[in-house]
Amino acid sequence: MRRTLAVVLALLAVLPGCRRAKVDVPYEAIDTRARPVAPTNGPNAFDDYARIADRAEAASTVSLDARDTPGNRRKADRDVADLLDQLSKATMHRCEFKFKPAGAFEARPHRLGWLILGRALVWRVQARVDSEDWDAAVGWANVGMAFGADLCGGSMADATIGYSVMDGVRKALAPYIGMMPIAANESLAQGTTDALARMPDASVTIHNESLNVLESIKELQDAHKSGKLDAFAEKFHGKTVGTVRALKDMQPEERSEFFKSLVAEARSLTDQLLERIATPGAKRGPVEDHLSGSAKEVFVQFAAQAEPWMAVRDREIARMRLLLATTALTARVGRTNKTPDDLSFLGEENSTDPYTGYQLGYISYGRDFVVYSYGIDGKDDRGDTNAAQTDPDLVLEDALH
Repeated sequence: MRRTLAVVLALLAVLPGCRRAKVDVPYEAIDTRARPVAPTNGPNAFDDYARIADRAEAASTVSLDARDTPGNRRKADRDVADLLDQLSKATMHRCEFKFKPAGAFEARPHRLGWLILGRALVWRVQARVDSEDWDAAVGWANVGMAFGADLCGGSMADATIGYSVMDGVRKALAPYIGMMPIAANESLAQGTTDALARMPDASVTIHNESLNVLESIKELQDAHKSGKLDAFAEKFHGKTVGTVRALKDMQPEERSEFFKSLVAEARSLTDQLLERIATPGAKRGPVEDHLSGSAKEVFVQFAAQAEPWMAVRDREIARMRLLLATTALTARVGRTNKTPDDLSFLGEENSTDPYTGYQLGYISYGRDFVVYSYGIDGKDDRGDTNAAQTDPDLVLEDALH
């Protein structure tokens, strides 16, 4: 009887329709929907930034890598003069960045125009400094800082463009702070305060970048699902091209684990960045990764900006707070003929060193002072710095006071 049952079961196993059904291993469900844009109760500056950027890109006749010469300055200014006036008006409104997630290899709108506008703003500030038109120089620097701060509401790449604009207009004015009238210093201090207040919280940038990484994973998965992996692989760099092509040879279970691991790493990266950005730069540990092999190789090309962005942000926040401190102190000395005992008049946040979480370094003697950040090593070297003015202590670029 047992022998007969075994034969029957063996026959059933090979009969059509009686075989075990093939397991369908689903792909990952990846949600990349951005947060809804908050209402602004009036014009949204972002709409103007986008429109003006697209017009600047069409109007510009000076390449972004053109040398800084009087001729190029005049030409660039002439190309976008009316657009800079419109940009100035736009910064008077609140900005809610209309972020849309995009994969690592997708072209992003407006960025070239923002870079063109940023360079034109820097050159305009420099031209007004050259003619010692301090009110105009400060006015345009304040426009640049407000514009740059608003761009920080996008992804890490958008924020980096914003930092570069703020960086440029600050560098154009910093060496001349001691030459500027008291009122110009007070105006620049107020503009810096306003720009720092406009900057979205770092968590906004991190969440947006997380959506970009997830969108990149989704695009790779879609290419695998649709049989277009070879074409998609060409977008990668170096040996990763071959690695991505090889993904099509994975078994369904292996493929499922591969994409699950990428999504899990993206979420882990977001959690780690949120934790680390809340920690002062000098006390912050490196981001940990949990991938290996082909998954790690692919993920690195999707999330390469995370740690460099944190370093750039720390430096920019420190320098902006140093600009505020230097201009406010210079104006105070001009009006009272003495330096204050400490930096508490700036408020707790704006006097805090982003590298240590403590108050910025400050030494005063009579009418003179030194104000500095402790820098990435977190040590107080009493303002000692190198030619780049970043190490061991970080100071405001060539500031005279």
